Amino acid sequence: MPLLILGISHHTAPLEVRERVALSPADYPSSIRELLQIEGVEEALVLGTCNRTEIYCLAAKDVRSNLLGCLHRKDGQAGAPKAEHFYYHQGLDAVKHLIRVAGGIDSLVLGEPQILGQLKDAWQAALHAGGAGKVLDRLFQHTFAAAKEIRHSSGIGKHPVSVAYTAVVLARQIFG
Repeated sequence: MPLLILGISHHTAPLEVRERVALSPADYPSSIRELLQIEGVEEALVLGTCNRTEIYCLAAKDVRSNLLGCLHRKDGQAGAPKAEHFYYHQGLDAVKHLIRVAGGIDSLVLGEPQILGQLKDAWQAALHAGGAGKVLDRLFQHTFAAAKEIRHSSGIGKHPVSVAYTAVVLARQIFG
């Protein structure tokens, strides 16, 4: 049963589009329950950050349209984001994407450390909601270890930054 990821991020859609399908941690339990109702979905986890919304699941078949439907129902507006705003990864490509996200390599600001904490929160929520079974639990534990190694061995974590920190630095440079 492959790992599937459906997501939208700063790479694929403008902010106003991403905001329409954004998930907050308060949305995680109900979103996970909805995903687990999809035929073929065995495990599910959702992630919402300021720059991305992602669904991670183990599914017995291609459930891409069902996953997209879940995010469109969240939007609840006419003219929901187009399929072209979303990315889809499966199997090894999905695992590589997850590790890039956790390691801060896929962040708007390279090396941003907040995403790892947000992933850990999403994982905890999935555990509590019954979405993370044996496979996702183990995958995320290994991903957290990989992210720690990326930060340690690459030096990406020596000077932690965030979008907010970068904005403050630029504001100081511009306005004194």
